[in-house]
Amino acid sequence: MSKENAIIRTESVSFSYQEGTLVLFDASVYAGPGEFVAMLASNGSGKTTLLEILAGLLKPQKGEVFVLNRNVNSYTTSELYQEVGIVLQNPNDQLFAPTVHDDVAYGPRNLGLSEQEVAERVEEALQWVGAEHLSQRAIHQLSFGERKRVCVAGVLAMRPGILILDEPTAGLDPAGESLMMRLLNRLNQENDMTMIMATHSVDLLPLFADRLYVLKNGKVVGHGTPDHIFADHKLVTDASLRLPYISTLVHELKNLDGAPIRGLPLTLIEARRRIMDVIPADVVIERLKNESS
Repeated sequence: MSKENAIIRTESVSFSYQEGTLVLFDASVYAGPGEFVAMLASNGSGKTTLLEILAGLLKPQKGEVFVLNRNVNSYTTSELYQEVGIVLQNPNDQLFAPTVHDDVAYGPRNLGLSEQEVAERVEEALQWVGAEHLSQRAIHQLSFGERKRVCVAGVLAMRPGILILDEPTAGLDPAGESLMMRLLNRLNQENDMTMIMATHSVDLLPLFADRLYVLKNGKVVGHGTPDHIFADHKLVTDASLRLPYISTLVHELKNLDGAPIRGLPLTLIEARRRIMDVIPADVVIERLKNESS
């Protein structure tokens, strides 16, 4: 995906807070239509600030932000929220209505839609996140994972083409993390929704992300496909990140045991193929004989 085809992008944005702390410096990122882009960064690297700038919640002191080739400053708040939705890291910062239905309905109601259309949007959004059974549940009765999904539903009810998420799997157990990532992948694949996600959780990204940005101290220090980024072990470790667990294992096999494995696999299936490539054929044949006897 080329920058020229970007549906959303920043051009050399910098941002500092009132006390003078510079949190972003000359950051340029972009995402194309239907692309799944992830920003990898440790805490304090400026990723949340960059997401809020992309969503129009913050204005940079330097640089520009474009959505659908329009400067974000030319949008009204209502117009922008119909194009770009953001899901915050902590669902308690986003949910405020008494019930799930009321919270998801808030955005569509503010668009001036009829109650029938609001109800249709709420039902559709809750179905997407598998939470239609929670419609009349009080927000305080929801689990943490349920609150995260309701936050996503509230944004989906606005029907944006771009979904921005800050650490959507933070605080979830492994099952909840997998569920959230599969939900986002489904939205990306079936709705052709552009995804921009900030995270420091790397294990599931190779399965879903098209491109990655690596941030360190407010600067973009790396950009490319998961294969490209995770092949640069120094880049990853210098940014206080790590390789996916399966890649870490194979990296140690190569360095400590001299295993002749080419490259670093990013998924379990790929790792199995790479390892089988270096197992002598007679060992494989012998194993097959033993399994069939």
